[in-house]
Amino acid sequence: MGQTEARATAVRETAETETVPQPVEMAVQERRFNLRKLLVVIVLYLAAFWTLVPMYWVAISSIKSLRDLAHIPPRFFPTDPRLDAWVTIFERRILENVYNSLVVATLATVICLIIAVPAAYAATRMRLPFKFVAIVVGLMGLVALLPPIASAIPLFLLGSDLGIIDEKYTLIILYTVLNTAFAVWVLRGTFMDVPMDVEEAALMDGDTRFGAVRRILLPLIFPSLFSIAILLFIFNWNEYIIALYFVNSMKTMTLPIAIQAQIPQHELDWGVVSAAGTIAVFPVLVAAFTLQRFLVRGLTFGVASGQ
Repeated sequence: MGQTEARATAVRETAETETVPQPVEMAVQERRFNLRKLLVVIVLYLAAFWTLVPMYWVAISSIKSLRDLAHIPPRFFPTDPRLDAWVTIFERRILENVYNSLVVATLATVICLIIAVPAAYAATRMRLPFKFVAIVVGLMGLVALLPPIASAIPLFLLGSDLGIIDEKYTLIILYTVLNTAFAVWVLRGTFMDVPMDVEEAALMDGDTRFGAVRRILLPLIFPSLFSIAILLFIFNWNEYIIALYFVNSMKTMTLPIAIQAQIPQHELDWGVVSAAGTIAVFPVLVAAFTLQRFLVRGLTFGVASGQ
């Protein structure tokens, strides 16, 4: 009896030692999770501060007086707000440059997607040799990583020989060529995320391949397609190096080149430059905040694909 009671007591103590730490362990895990969550929130707030403060500073500098602009230490709020810089920038016909950038960026984005969607579809759905697909996709990845300055001078020399300098359609063609590789690279991952069974079911029901792509596949990848379109538009809207080589006159000058033209050789009007910078940032900022749901959903859908 004594041995039986001792054994029962040992089993009971072992059970207690195994069950007692569970609430403590759960509390420790919850504390670690809360600490990790707090660190993530702090990093996100710091990133937002790092991103938004320069935008605020540019916007607020456009309505500051010369005294506020030159004041040391800097003033975060204007004491004498003025619109002189905005009047000056509109007198210099900045809206023409906004129109040029809008036309070039929009058309280049649309044409790029028209080319990239069939190319990415063929790279994932057509029965092409694996080595051929790997080489083509690899070369597209290298082209997407190529800095614009590396191709600006050769393209300028070619454009000079062809006589297509200082034309809007030249910028549209160049932006399309330079961004198509990136679009195909991302869209390839998007198409790989969609099971082939969905498309094959439509083909078995008597639909054509083009009809299956148009009525079934494209609606499925619309969020990713939309997010890529927004990114391409931003790339084209902000592009500076290629436009610097191919733009000479006001009729074709895009907004980034127009902002650079506001900086004279011997004197700098910070208010005018800040007003032009605010005009350039405003459309992109509005698009990012308005369409962030589509951007996050689309990029997650496309980038999280298999290789």
